[in-house]
Amino acid sequence: MSTAKPRAWPPRTTRARATRPRPPAKQTAQIPDAVTSHYARLLDDSGIMPWIDAELGPRPGPAGVPIRAVLVALMVSIHHSGKAALAEAWRLAAFCLSPTTREHLGLDADRPPADDPHACLADNWRFYRAFDRLTSLLDPARHDHRTRLPQHEADLLATAWQDHDPDHTRKRNLLQDIVTALVLTPARWGKTGTASVMAAPPVGLSNQRQSRDTLSIERFKYS
Repeated sequence: MSTAKPRAWPPRTTRARATRPRPPAKQTAQIPDAVTSHYARLLDDSGIMPWIDAELGPRPGPAGVPIRAVLVALMVSIHHSGKAALAEAWRLAAFCLSPTTREHLGLDADRPPADDPHACLADNWRFYRAFDRLTSLLDPARHDHRTRLPQHEADLLATAWQDHDPDHTRKRNLLQDIVTALVLTPARWGKTGTASVMAAPPVGLSNQRQSRDTLSIERFKYS
């Protein structure tokens, strides 16, 4: 019979519970207004919004979520989480932006109630539909990228990015212009020395808030 002392391990359930991820905090992390203003200014200074608005054109019915707000939220998502995920962009836009910033982006100042799943789902669908409309117009061969296609169907879609169809060529060129403008805008800021201007927060913030947010965005730029 062994006389060794039993190990002083806690019960297995206690150990397992300790290794589980902590539940999210009741207070959602807030994105600083200066960070959102930085990417909104990047989008505006790039000059791509007139191209996108011209491509979208007018449509009947409610205006829906502004595509500018969706694109800004995607860039904030990349800054915040490192992922350009539409679900993360919606979560940040819905729960992590201040009322002032939401109004600046053309969204309702009031957030959807987090405890109302129907209101959250409706807000999520409006956000998704705005981005879906943009991809429907700009993608030369739109399809569900999460679906594994047979080779012959994949080949047909691939040719849309390489053929000489005038409409496909126009869309490819427009997409290339959008990407190029977004990439070159920060470089132009650095060359002309106008980077400090885009740190201005949305209109309506106090002078104290402006100075604090400007300092934070300056630290972000050179970190």
